[in-house]
Amino acid sequence: MTKLDVEKFRVVGIAARTSHRTENSSKAKIPHLWKRFFAERILEKIPNRVNPQKVFAVYTEYDSDEYGEYTFILGTEVSEFRNIPEGMIGKTIKQDNYEMIQSEDGPFREVVPKVWKKVWKNDKLREKRKFETDFESYEIGDQNQKGTVKLFVGVAS
Repeated sequence: MTKLDVEKFRVVGIAARTSHRTENSSKAKIPHLWKRFFAERILEKIPNRVNPQKVFAVYTEYDSDEYGEYTFILGTEVSEFRNIPEGMIGKTIKQDNYEMIQSEDGPFREVVPKVWKKVWKNDKLREKRKFETDFESYEIGDQNQKGTVKLFVGVAS
């Protein structure tokens, strides 16, 4: 784990309101957003992209802690919030302190849960979590769904 001060940035993408409980049930929303993201080629439809190969999965607007509801946004960094397509939202990720954990290389559906398990098993990190914004950063080329993922967990300074 590496502690970082991340500068503010903007993300545009598709979103859903969900919870840990929902994601561990047959009503999980995040896998459907990922399927839609690739099937509808959402990345290509986002204007003002900063890096067309980088995807962000943002967890924000937490009701409370890891058990409460939160908003999940799947999109990319943009230079400005102009011409946001219908059905998408924009969110500014404010400058803040984060603990960054990098996954091993592999299929995203396998490595992402492993990275989150490191967070849930680390009592010190869990105590420092702010439950404001966390995000995952993916490098995706040609609809590739494997590689390494960087998880940024918002923490108190």
